[in-house]
Amino acid sequence: MKQKNSLYGKLPFILLAIAGIIVYHQVLSFHFINWDDNFYVIQNPYIRSITLSNLLFIFSHYYYHGVYEPLQLLSYMLIYRINGLDPLWFHAFSATLFIADAMLVYDVVRKLASPMTALVASLLFLLAPVNADSAAWVAELKNTQSLFFVLLSLLAYIAFIKRNNASAYFISIVLFLFALLTKETVATMAAILFVLEWFVFEKSPSKTFLQQIPFYVLSVVAALVFVIGQLNLHASNPAQLGNAYQHLLAVVVNTAGVASYPIKILFPFKLNSFYTTDIISSVLTTRALLSITALILVACLMTVSYKKHSMTFFWGSWYFINMLPALGIVVVPFYTNWYLLVPSIGVYALLGIGAEYLVNTKYLKKISIAVISIIIIVFGILDYQRVGVWRDDAHLWKDSIQKAPNYYFGYMMYAMALAQHKDYQGAAQNAEKSLDLNPYNIRLLSIFASLSLQGGHYDRALTYIQQALKYEPHNVEFMYMLALYYKGINDDTNYEIQLKKCALLDPYMIAYINELANYYVAHGETDKVFLLVNQIIAQHPGNPLFYRLLGAYYLKYTNDTYHAKKALEKSLSLDPRQQGADTLKQLIQKLPG
Repeated sequence: MKQKNSLYGKLPFILLAIAGIIVYHQVLSFHFINWDDNFYVIQNPYIRSITLSNLLFIFSHYYYHGVYEPLQLLSYMLIYRINGLDPLWFHAFSATLFIADAMLVYDVVRKLASPMTALVASLLFLLAPVNADSAAWVAELKNTQSLFFVLLSLLAYIAFIKRNNASAYFISIVLFLFALLTKETVATMAAILFVLEWFVFEKSPSKTFLQQIPFYVLSVVAALVFVIGQLNLHASNPAQLGNAYQHLLAVVVNTAGVASYPIKILFPFKLNSFYTTDIISSVLTTRALLSITALILVACLMTVSYKKHSMTFFWGSWYFINMLPALGIVVVPFYTNWYLLVPSIGVYALLGIGAEYLVNTKYLKKISIAVISIIIIVFGILDYQRVGVWRDDAHLWKDSIQKAPNYYFGYMMYAMALAQHKDYQGAAQNAEKSLDLNPYNIRLLSIFASLSLQGGHYDRALTYIQQALKYEPHNVEFMYMLALYYKGINDDTNYEIQLKKCALLDPYMIAYINELANYYVAHGETDKVFLLVNQIIAQHPGNPLFYRLLGAYYLKYTNDTYHAKKALEKSLSLDPRQQGADTLKQLIQKLPG
């Protein structure tokens, strides 16, 4: 009998595993996407080897767009260790973690409600098409991984509340820290813990607050780390800051998105990888009105349930509290599905509560079970289709264009994908369409200029380059394209002048320096290589990178091992923990003098 009960208890997890494998096995053949995957994985030098210098870097630096996500990068590092840049292992890890998240959703809801409510909620969460983007996109590992730690932390905290277990309390704090080190925006879970202990378990609010101070402290620190990262990003690149209008637009769009999310959760048809500002100009559409109605209905249910101390209030709070980070932290004129991964749990738990109520109603039991089963099956079919959209960037952006045909972003990304696959004609067509929709798009002008250069259409390339430099006269990327233009028309003098400007304005783009160095050497002017690097060092005297580069050039272009060794030693003294420090030490020891 005990073995039978044990097997019965495992059935929900077995069912979730089977359903997850059926839907997500397809990701094993998927590729990387040209939307953040390149920055986080493909072009990320810090995940290529498990070294002390790489570990120190990812835990002590912001990496991409001013965000601090060291545990996400650590996971990429460990996956890369298995088989390099094979996308199979990255996708397999993300999908497995998402299925594990669904199992933890079941466990959390089961601790607070019945097994049936938990099963319905976890199945809907697992098969929700709006969650497919988080599970099928490698760059969104931070979503599934942070939720994994959040749910484990929540389970540990529930164990602490029920058994007053001090070990569970400290484990919960550590797991919450892991979640924050994966994604800072899960800091909202500290508020969820307060509602859980105060409202669900009816503990004293003052005692609850004092007990949860470590969680609040961690949340505040995470928020400060995020704000500092954004300020540093904007200080180093003022173009990222935008203007007041862009920030206001982002808040308005994301707020409108929050209002429209319920309909995407409940009726996940025609989902896209992003949603545009169209919702603002069409707030009277049926979908928008249904979303607003759903929000009002949930708010009314929460008001009633608050007085009755119902679980409806807790799960409604879960949704609204975890939607707060989506209101305007990202300054882009669209909103996306992956904001919904954590908040959607609250909605599906509410649906699970409603499903159990209907099943326990005498005359509705059979029809309710049938309807719930059909809904879950439909979700599974739609989810399977939505996951398939992420197989590669060409499929993703073609799908996006079909669903948002009047927005420049999809055409721009599709053009980039086609260019990567050497379809320059198709790339040019999509880039031109995107440029028609947004003629001031600097990034798109870059793509179009690049495509024109690759196709040998130099007059056309010059038009786009000049247009871009008119908007951003000090943009080094376009100054470099101008250099390539001069190279293409065999104007060596202006090519050298323009390339030197690029190398001096943005010396951290080593490719500019290398290209100019090769040009000098090819023309028998090797001495200019060292004049250039020393000029850069004079502008950046405390940067070890350029001393290391100087040493490498001495070894590559001359037999002057003495000055090479001096430059490399200087680099190592400025930063003894720089990437590849051990290799650099070995090289210095081998050099004479």
